[in-house]
Amino acid sequence: AIANVLVRIARELAASGIEPPLRVVKLASRGTEADQELEGAGVELVKDERLESLLAEADETGLPVVVGSTVWSLWKQMRDINRAETEKESGPEIPIRSLFDVIVIDEASQMKVPDALIALSSIRRGGRVVLCGDDRQLAPILHGSYPREETLFGSAFTHFAGHFGRMALRESRRMNRALVRWPRRLFYQGFVSMDPDRRLSLSSEATPTDPLDALLWDVFLRPEDAVVFCSYEGFRATVRNPFEAGLVARIARLARGGMMDPQTGDAYTPERFRSHALAVIAPHRAQNSAILGELIAGGWPRDELPVVDTVERMQGNERELIIVSYAVADREYAEREAEFLLNPNRFNVSITRPRSKLIVFMSDEILRTVPGDEQVMTDSMAIKGYPAHFRSVRQLEMAAPDGTPVRMTVRTRSLAGP
Repeated sequence: AIANVLVRIARELAASGIEPPLRVVKLASRGTEADQELEGAGVELVKDERLESLLAEADETGLPVVVGSTVWSLWKQMRDINRAETEKESGPEIPIRSLFDVIVIDEASQMKVPDALIALSSIRRGGRVVLCGDDRQLAPILHGSYPREETLFGSAFTHFAGHFGRMALRESRRMNRALVRWPRRLFYQGFVSMDPDRRLSLSSEATPTDPLDALLWDVFLRPEDAVVFCSYEGFRATVRNPFEAGLVARIARLARGGMMDPQTGDAYTPERFRSHALAVIAPHRAQNSAILGELIAGGWPRDELPVVDTVERMQGNERELIIVSYAVADREYAEREAEFLLNPNRFNVSITRPRSKLIVFMSDEILRTVPGDEQVMTDSMAIKGYPAHFRSVRQLEMAAPDGTPVRMTVRTRSLAGP
């Protein structure tokens, strides 16, 4: 998330022509996979321990610096800076050193209140705070259950929004008009797309000749269909579903061969395909592993594999095409996991990651699940009502890996529809 924000800031600054230019840096004690995207994007990687000298240099020159950091990298530097100050002073209490004029907390809906207070304690007198988040998406992971009104035990966004109010999300600069419809109905009143006609760009020369590939291409990858929801019955699975894994991998390979980069108008490079074109989301790591195994078995180079991960990994990220594989196709298992599987916030994150197209695979057993908890049952309607959102319906039958016939209902929502 930090890398995404800093790259966008650097890009916007470069386009704005602001003089003198702002310096954009990321604290990094060691490089991560996400940090590779910073190379050539106008963002510097600096060691954590350089923070104090970096800020001192900005104060001396008058040239502002934008610093991206995790809370814990910041905390370590605050601790060391104040420890050094303590050694210089003789008083019993040394005030915490203030560092920043503006504090921006991104993904504040996933940050716990105590963690946010670490960042807030570094602000200078008269400084400003901006919290960016969405409590309709995933909340922080808590070890325990607390009443909803006890906001100190929830996210920083929810807690501070309850005290100071919030600005509602009104515009999507990511999704097209068809993709915003269901989120607008459930979560964001008045939500509109600022790029309503964006669609998947496919090569006219990539139409497959294999009969099954040609069918999948026509059913799942048509650019005019922005959302494809496929439910099915006849196959049983829990957290690892070879039927869905095989379908997802096959569609992903077709997308790799046919998708065009809207930025260049040419075929995607392997690097940009991974970072911009496609990501696959599944709630369980076992299904992620099964999908990756199918991709590798089909010849996808290991060093070019797309992101195949959980919803948590994809929050704050986006791709042209998102494929969601719910995997679970067993009623009893789905009911045991209903609070997790049918969580509306998790579903909301999943369906709001794409820019052009969304494909969702979900068994009828999940849709038929009757949670025992009243609140979970109420929350589950975000998913259970989803099939009624579609106008076009098509029936198919395919064979599972073990030969079992699987009856599929494919629902689509087109860009041209109401």
